[in-house]
This record gives sequence, C-alpha cells and structure tokens, in this order.
Amino acid sequence: MDNHDQLSISRPPPSGWVGSESTRNTLYSFEIAPGWESLHRIASELTDWSLIAAWFQEWELRSVPCGDCWKHWRELKQTDPPPFGNRLAFYWWSHRAHNAVADRIGNPVWSEQDFDAEYGGYELMGFIDSE
Repeated sequence: MDNHDQLSISRPPPSGWVGSESTRNTLYSFEIAPGWESLHRIASELTDWSLIAAWFQEWELRSVPCGDCWKHWRELKQTDPPPFGNRLAFYWWSHRAHNAVADRIGNPVWSEQDFDAEYGGYELMGFIDSE
C-alpha cells in the first residue's frame, strides 16, 4: 500500500483522543491517507478546520512507522509544535517537519519554492480570507 491509498477508520479512537464523538463521526467521513502528501495537503482540503488536531492525531498513528521514528517525531513536535490555530502556519510547519525527517534519514529536502509548487499553498488563500 502506498501513500496514495485511501483508508477508512474502522477502529475506536486511541486513548487520549482529542475529539468528541461527533468529531470522530465527521472525521471518519474524511478519509485519511498515511504519508507526507496528505499532511501537506490537509490545510487546503479539510473544510472544517476545527477537526485538525483530531485529524493530525489519526494521521500520526497511520504514518509514523516505528518506535525509533516515534521518539524522533515526539522530539520534533516538542521543539517545533504543529500550529493548529492557523492553516498557513500549519502548511509551512509540515514543510519544516518533512525536511527535518528527510534530513535525518539522508533524503533530499524541499526548498520552499519547490514545496509550494508541488503542494499548492496558494490554494489556502480562499480559506484564509474566509476565516
């Protein structure tokens, strides 16, 4: 299964779930694909931004592959927490997070220009103007 396959949620929420029962039901209707692409695109695709923390928690569970990765992921979030309060800030946070992981494992990092061309931060402007 690659990062583009869509998964539906068919299990109870993890302990410490940040959403309510109704949040879970709404989130279940928004399919979550594991991997970087869905993280980078969520700021322009999730219409109810109040669900972002719950979506992110579910995304992490599907995308962070091993215990060692979790350790480094937690450290990254402590150093640079995801800014759930702002779509554009979250979009650029996903760029920094991706680059931090890529650099750590020896993969190429994205320039801001290449990242924005690939993931379309300009699409966020409609949301930002309406919020």
